[in-house]
Amino acid sequence: MGSDSCLIFFGLRLEVRPGEVPALEEMTHSAIRRCRETDLKFHWDVVGYDEDSLFVGFPLGQLGPEDEMSLSLEESFVLKAMAETRVKLQAAGFDGEPRLHMCWLGDQ
Repeated sequence: MGSDSCLIFFGLRLEVRPGEVPALEEMTHSAIRRCRETDLKFHWDVVGYDEDSLFVGFPLGQLGPEDEMSLSLEESFVLKAMAETRVKLQAAGFDGEPRLHMCWLGDQ
């Protein structure tokens, strides 16, 4: 078991339906395949304590007792990562406006 942490991720947050969990566990989910084809990153986790979510885009960091305790990013790095991620999301065929997500990941 891990500990609670906070994920900081730029991109899209996709809802995970119960029937999709096996494909995520086997890494065969269509979103994961599209990420790999376009060099996007992904993170599948439980947000809060009960909501499965799949993030696609670019991870900026993860804060918590078993991760980093603080994070400082240069503006130029963040802006470049955001611009490149937008292009990759479009190339991969993902719809939606990318956002900066900061989510509590509860210890499961």
